[in-house]
Amino acid sequence: MNRPYASRQPKRPRIVVIGAGPTGLAAGLALAGQSQADWLVLEASARVGGLSGSLRDERGFVWDMGGHVFFSSWPGFMALLSGPGRATMVERRRRAKVFYSGHWVDFPFQSHFQTLPPALAAPLAQGLAQAPGATPGQSFAAWCAAVYGRPLAEAFFWPFNAKLWQTPLEGMSSLWVDRRVAPADGRADWGPNNHYFYPAQGGAGRPFVAMARALGDGLRLKAAVEAIDAGARTIHLADGQRLAWDGLISTMPLPRLLAMLRPAPPARALAAAARLKHNAMWLVGLGLAGPMPAEAAAWMYFPEPEFIFSRLTNMAAHGPANLPGADARRWRAYLAEVPAPGGSADQPAGLVQAVREGLIRAGLAQPGERPVSVFTRLLPVAYPAPTLGREDDLRLLHDFLEGLGVFSRGRLGGWLYEIGNMDHAARMGQEAVGRLLGAAGEPLWDEQWALLKQSM
Repeated sequence: MNRPYASRQPKRPRIVVIGAGPTGLAAGLALAGQSQADWLVLEASARVGGLSGSLRDERGFVWDMGGHVFFSSWPGFMALLSGPGRATMVERRRRAKVFYSGHWVDFPFQSHFQTLPPALAAPLAQGLAQAPGATPGQSFAAWCAAVYGRPLAEAFFWPFNAKLWQTPLEGMSSLWVDRRVAPADGRADWGPNNHYFYPAQGGAGRPFVAMARALGDGLRLKAAVEAIDAGARTIHLADGQRLAWDGLISTMPLPRLLAMLRPAPPARALAAAARLKHNAMWLVGLGLAGPMPAEAAAWMYFPEPEFIFSRLTNMAAHGPANLPGADARRWRAYLAEVPAPGGSADQPAGLVQAVREGLIRAGLAQPGERPVSVFTRLLPVAYPAPTLGREDDLRLLHDFLEGLGVFSRGRLGGWLYEIGNMDHAARMGQEAVGRLLGAAGEPLWDEQWALLKQSM
């Protein structure tokens, strides 16, 4: 029986979920399907989806909150997204490219650089052939050169990742690479997203809107959390309300959660949270007249510093419904991801113009073209960085929080980038509910920590 928080009966545990992104919504659906506890999902904004949401602007262009597509090795994820009353999903084959030295190269770059002119490809091939291979404990910077050779590291891996992560690569761990960085084995189908799904309507956020609808009055929007009293087990909302809880699942960025706790966490926990690094991300969407050019892939990577963005998503390639009137002959749209240092707040001067100039340089727009629609959005915390020493700090923080009955999960709650995709996030939400209701463990979370322990 579905018993949201508001219908609490005596002696029933009260579970509160903070955040209505993939983690929080999946947790909410798991709670809606049980009868052991009362529950409530809180979302600070007026929209659901979090970093996986979407919106349609006044001109009719759909913009995702990043370059999102759907894929998973976990069967439960697609069932969660496309069950009765949920979104219609369309399967597509990955078409991704890297723009390097004026040439388009199929992704992953390390498997396809041979298509470059010989003068560019030869030193990359020679460096790859002479690469000594990785050794345990290397920084990410050293790992790139050891696995792919210094020429490939200099051409792609170092500049692209320095741009993306906005933190020195020498200070980043290499423990996360197995699930995230392709080997140079020539396989065009590497990775679980070589085929992917995308909603037929409404952008990447559409499935989460449908999931939210199924929660009914168990979801409360515009409910911003200001403080969490771990001693009294109450949540203080911005509107003055106080809510009691017995178990708490938080999906907000982990350092923010520590800062909200009352009484203040011990100094060593605060110091650990302060050592965690992340980037921010400016999203810039440009809607243009005219069809997309043939060279425009579904998503495109840009390692070179003259491009302000690290990645472009071709919204039209995911489906015409992302365009006004679903008319791909008349319109096209590009979503640029522009990384910024963590803590960034002010929009860089000339941001939109720099993105437009990058499109022109890559041949995706003409010098005389003007966008008919412009979208900008700052994601203050976008990628949690896998820095050296991160594992010890995270173990301390999660042990401390779980001792309080607080489970910090999801891409930003867990702070484990290697399980930071949408499917991972949703699974963490479901499995955290199981743990709060008496399950022995959380399979995905426990597996990742076991892998980290083996590698450390």
